[in-house]
Amino acid sequence: MKFLFDKVRASVAKSNQIVVCGYGNDEVLSDQIFVATIYSGKEEKACPIEIITTPIPPMKRVEIQDTEITLMVALLVDVPEDCNKDFNLTITYRDLGEEKEIIRLTKKKIIEVVHKLNCCLDGVIVSDKKVELRGWAIGYEEYEFRVHKEAQDKGREISLSRHEREDMICYFPEYKGDKVIGFSVKYDLTKEKLYFTMSSGGIKNTQKIIGTDTESKSLLLTKLKRNSYKFFLCLKNMGIKVTLQKVKAKMTSKHLKKPKAYDKWIRKQLLTEEALEIQRKHKFDFEPKFYVMGKNVDVSIFSAQTYSNLASSIEECDYILMWNENTIPESNLLYEYVEVINRETVDVLYSDNDVIDLSNNRYVNPNFKPDMNIDLLRSWNYIGRNYVVKKSAFDKLGVPDKSLGNEKEYDYILRCYEESFEIKHIAKVLYHEILGEETKVSNKTKYVLEEHFSRMGLKATVELQDDINALKTTYDTKNNPLLSIIIPNKDHAQDLKKCIDSIDRLSTYSNYEFVIVENNSVEDGTFSYYEELKNRDNVRVIKWEKEFNYSAINNFGVSEAKGEYVLLLNNDTEIMDGECLAQMLGYCQREDVGIVGARLYYDDGAIQHAGVIVGYGGIAGHAFVGLFERDNLYQNRTKMACDYSAVTAACLMTKKSVFEQAGSLDESFTVAFNDVDFCLKVRALGKLVVYNPHAKLYHYESKSRGLEDTPAKKERFRQETELFLVKWADILRDGDPYYNINLALDRPDFSVRG
Repeated sequence: MKFLFDKVRASVAKSNQIVVCGYGNDEVLSDQIFVATIYSGKEEKACPIEIITTPIPPMKRVEIQDTEITLMVALLVDVPEDCNKDFNLTITYRDLGEEKEIIRLTKKKIIEVVHKLNCCLDGVIVSDKKVELRGWAIGYEEYEFRVHKEAQDKGREISLSRHEREDMICYFPEYKGDKVIGFSVKYDLTKEKLYFTMSSGGIKNTQKIIGTDTESKSLLLTKLKRNSYKFFLCLKNMGIKVTLQKVKAKMTSKHLKKPKAYDKWIRKQLLTEEALEIQRKHKFDFEPKFYVMGKNVDVSIFSAQTYSNLASSIEECDYILMWNENTIPESNLLYEYVEVINRETVDVLYSDNDVIDLSNNRYVNPNFKPDMNIDLLRSWNYIGRNYVVKKSAFDKLGVPDKSLGNEKEYDYILRCYEESFEIKHIAKVLYHEILGEETKVSNKTKYVLEEHFSRMGLKATVELQDDINALKTTYDTKNNPLLSIIIPNKDHAQDLKKCIDSIDRLSTYSNYEFVIVENNSVEDGTFSYYEELKNRDNVRVIKWEKEFNYSAINNFGVSEAKGEYVLLLNNDTEIMDGECLAQMLGYCQREDVGIVGARLYYDDGAIQHAGVIVGYGGIAGHAFVGLFERDNLYQNRTKMACDYSAVTAACLMTKKSVFEQAGSLDESFTVAFNDVDFCLKVRALGKLVVYNPHAKLYHYESKSRGLEDTPAKKERFRQETELFLVKWADILRDGDPYYNINLALDRPDFSVRG
């Protein structure tokens, strides 16, 4: 069994009850795992204990980063209401027959815990000569709030409003009352030093209000005061562990200078001498020989390898190591290769890398690679010039074409893909390219990719994207198939009109039909617009008369579609240029592709969608969401075609046959995660999910449906979250193969994991 103790607090269900909080796995549900015992002198007495388990909130899963921990555990322990003697309370749990202590509390500590309010003032905001105090308070009696100067002061005039705090209520599973626990207290700004008191059941919590000094000559001093106040508030209410986690999150929430941040990170990842020595002593069942192939390579750079079995000729080797001479290997490079070779079938093997700036002695520009990603490889050679090829595969392909110069390794890895060789990836930085002149895409790079398409029988046009040092591929569309554009709609006629008009006005691909799924609209203007649409041959309005279910509505729309291809499209989108539909259709017509997504922008130009990362935020989230491309995003990835595990259904194209083969959208996902679930089902069929950045749209997001701001919606979201966690536990545990385990799951910018 696994159990991680977190903290002890007062219960909000009973006055003589404490709650021991922690996290565990499914085994904590077994009977008689936890025991609470009162010791008073020589006497022992068992205390009643109740166990409540709930799913871990998504962001807590990211914080814990332990796939075996699946449950939040609350141990409700009744303590004596009146005890004249001193006593200790010990809480233990049994694991494999062994009893382990969780916590031991004295009578004094228990009294302190029981008389501590479960509340927190966690924000002070000053604007327009008003002060707003924000926080949460949870308990079995109504709280009283006062802003005052002296202890006996009646207090200033305040206005109070309440709201939900879903981020905190989930940590109090024993609470059965009103879930509106958040508060906002406002009062007029004054230069006096004031206090804020929260009281309930005769217990008070008084805190000095700091951070309202807007008249300070030093903005830095004002900011320092406010941050110090938040720090000590958090320290008092949530403890040192949570406080330090919040400080760390705050410090990394803005874009750090990546070279400096990465350099510090990688130095902690590199193996110690002790670890390297253990590798040197290790014996593998299979110890292959490597032949190093590269122009002007000095093989002495491999003399410090923890695994050293180099062949002097290509004839006597088991694997060929393609090697660029301007590269420095880590001492464990060959060892890591051999470790994978011993447990998996491998024809080609590559690893992550970075660049070393020798003049400043620092590591920069990490290249955290996904597992084999053919569409990213067709955008740029992300694998690089250093990788391992099995001798049998090498014999089949022959030697690289030297006439291609620096592009010969790019040509070779594409040929390996064409032969369906097993291409594996090690998510570790195992070599460092020496900082120098960057290799630019050229006409020779373009030629290599064009030849690859010719050998694959794919008709496509390749262009140089010099501004991002990448290639752009436009696939020919074949046979002019009918494309059915499915748009669910409830009112918002103007948004729907803007969406349809943008396609009619701009799209160079014209063989499409609109299937508008009317979903319980009530506004007269909506039905007037539908009447206008009825005059068009390529528009049909069909009625969905049941309750809202995004999956079911789209499934209904697809069932009525006449096209061979379908495009699921939100009514709050607008295409930005004429090639959008043709770009998506060209990719979608490939036999190996099941789904194509697009690049979506908010109306202010920030990225709304550039692919979906499974595991981000605990479940799944959009890559680069809310960021601006002018800020030099990671590897210009928003502008390159690549494969992802999922894309958003706000603009998702697929073959109708694939849609049906995958079982349509799962109607258990009423609103959330249905698109991610569908994409993963299509991936399970062996099809690719492609993000195509050359199909660009504005997405004004959630205008029709509204926000997740009611108890019913939040409960529905929780249920769908749990369904996804169970259904796709494997990928959440192992990591998204199109991302990288070294990258953060709590930020969308592809920064290194904290």
